[in-house]
Amino acid sequence: MAQVKPVEEEPSDDISQTLSRTQKKKAAQNLQKFGEFLVTSVPVSEIEALDISKELKSAINTTKQITKHGARKRQLQYIGVLMREADPTHISNIIEKLSLYKKF
Repeated sequence: MAQVKPVEEEPSDDISQTLSRTQKKKAAQNLQKFGEFLVTSVPVSEIEALDISKELKSAINTTKQITKHGARKRQLQYIGVLMREADPTHISNIIEKLSLYKKF
């Protein structure tokens, strides 16, 4: 009878598997805070110059126009979702590019 070798799992580089639930939540909150900072402190001209998705730019510009508290809060959460879907290294490069990481 032939021996069956056990399948070895390849080590995953996915950082989300090594982070605790609390760490994931804090990371998500930090991205949402950065999104809020983009909405409140960065002019539209600079946002348009950023190398981010059109959907994220549109969400940021829409949030700038919203005045109702509840709607604005939902939109900021949506921005957080879009930022979590983006490449984390790309987002950190944007933060450094804008030199906002000191204030943020």
